[in-house]
Amino acid sequence: MLLHPEFNLLTLPSRLLSQRDQLPACPAIYFAIDSKERVLYIGRAINLVERWRDHHRLEQLTRIGKRSPVRLAWLDCSGQVQQLGVREAHYINLYNPLLNNTPVPPKKITPSEIALQDALSKISRYCIIFGMTSKSPHHDLPTVNIRYFGGGRVPSTLRRIFKASNKRPTRLHWAEFVRRKGASWWRTRCNGIAIEVGPWFSFDEENKHFAEDLSIRPIAGVEMLALQAFQLVALIEKHPFLHENYPGMAALEADPIRLIWTRTDQPNPFKLIKPSSLESSFHIAGETMSQEPEPIQEDIVDKVTPRKMERQFLTIEGVEVEVCSDCSTGRKFVRHHLIWKMLFKERNPSFERNGIIRNFKNYTDIHLSTIRWTGFDFKIERVSFIDDDMEADVVLLPLAMFEDIVRYEYNQRKNSRQEQDCVKLGGWLEENAIAQLLQNPVS
Repeated sequence: MLLHPEFNLLTLPSRLLSQRDQLPACPAIYFAIDSKERVLYIGRAINLVERWRDHHRLEQLTRIGKRSPVRLAWLDCSGQVQQLGVREAHYINLYNPLLNNTPVPPKKITPSEIALQDALSKISRYCIIFGMTSKSPHHDLPTVNIRYFGGGRVPSTLRRIFKASNKRPTRLHWAEFVRRKGASWWRTRCNGIAIEVGPWFSFDEENKHFAEDLSIRPIAGVEMLALQAFQLVALIEKHPFLHENYPGMAALEADPIRLIWTRTDQPNPFKLIKPSSLESSFHIAGETMSQEPEPIQEDIVDKVTPRKMERQFLTIEGVEVEVCSDCSTGRKFVRHHLIWKMLFKERNPSFERNGIIRNFKNYTDIHLSTIRWTGFDFKIERVSFIDDDMEADVVLLPLAMFEDIVRYEYNQRKNSRQEQDCVKLGGWLEENAIAQLLQNPVS
């Protein structure tokens, strides 16, 4: 006997998996469905939105969603909580979903010290070890004090490194507990030892001789440049606040972090070759001391599964505009090529030579100085366009940001007699929006 009337799943309310925080707080039977209308999982919830804050199938469905976007549909069961179990069993039997009653694949967990080693190896070119204290003003753990020569691009580069580390499945977490313009502080802890990373602005000409006497010391097996005892004493005498803030700080002599997961019988992959001068390793006050082009950092380029996107091409006032839609979220972007061509009349700019990320960050900080785009995280990522199977490394700008840039440039250039794309498109954007022209949005 059929206990419940049937319905068309397509008629149920739904949200994309990435929009699960928009689910209602109601009792419900929920259905995880892919883009081909295949039912992947069925479950029940007393509070639907709370159930999906940390669902045991979330990671598994997210991986599936990279190939075929997943949405969550629900049947509101308000006033029928007592029947949730019966209904769930009925629909599982009816739709035979792919994942129900199958083992949940375990997450691949990265030990904290391995994640720490990876992060330290990336920041080592920007930082030196000042010393170690028996405890910090913020907690009672022994604390390693690491400083970078602050300003310019360095804080944003470190922020990208720490954010990438925090995305890994590991207990290690970098907390940014102070954030100011051009200077930030981070802290983490591993195997009973705390690490704090912060700026040092007093590195001047008279201190450059320190470069010749820096030692090399390991933290979690990662070798980094470090102050020797006499250098630290000289700094404390010159800057008494170091002693006040970190009483008892001493130069690091041995690796303070006990290695639990690292094989000590293997060659050290994090061995540091001491540079002939500090200038070859560090950015000072944001200036690149080396004349060689800065390579693209591995943590900036997302080398995981490419983000799947769909493209639409529009012609507005004679200007061709490419809009990219994320197949998982439906969010709209433009690639960096388009705005770069509009601003600088140059096609296919180089990430390294043209400093794409640095220039976009400076541009938005100066010209789009509104709270909306403050601190936007520009990054290079790999995308795959489903309409033609093309893959490319790009910097994606939200469609709204692109429109704000074009409007700003229009107001700066509209009195010019030149037929510029920014002027033609910007004039149109004064009373319109590109999203109004888009057809068949990704769902």
